[in-house]
Amino acid sequence: MDGVISRAGEQWQVHFERVFARPIEKVFAALTTPERLAAWLGAAEIEPRAGGRFVLIFADPPYRMEGEVRDYEPPTLFTFTWPNAAGAPPSLVRFQLSAEGATTKLVLTQTFIARGDLANVAAGWHEHLERLELAADGVTTTRWDREREAALAERYRGTVPTS
Repeated sequence: MDGVISRAGEQWQVHFERVFARPIEKVFAALTTPERLAAWLGAAEIEPRAGGRFVLIFADPPYRMEGEVRDYEPPTLFTFTWPNAAGAPPSLVRFQLSAEGATTKLVLTQTFIARGDLANVAAGWHEHLERLELAADGVTTTRWDREREAALAERYRGTVPTS
């Protein structure tokens, strides 16, 4: 399922919806515990509370993201800031979860003030989300696939609104 890139007023958004055949508690754990985050996204440090630190560490290429937890409401809501380049305001990453029978619906929205490189952001989330369901079970999946993400970025470039 592809994500959607859109503009709402002065803000840009990358938005995904996924349904996972896992209980909500397992999906929330995959978003908020370091060992589960490492299985699908990157090495992590997290202080699980509003105002806490949230750090992601990617090995290839080396990148360290240091944000702040804004909302931590197990098992339905987790938001954090993601710093942007060159003094731009940070974006906000929001994971909203809801139980739907034996499945969990995940809504991911990353909101930006500046336009930035939305196609690459969408491609990155798309590629990583493909591994989230297994990570909810504690399974470390294959690592980041650079070629897959590059192909997805090309596809998303055609969906970025021009204004």
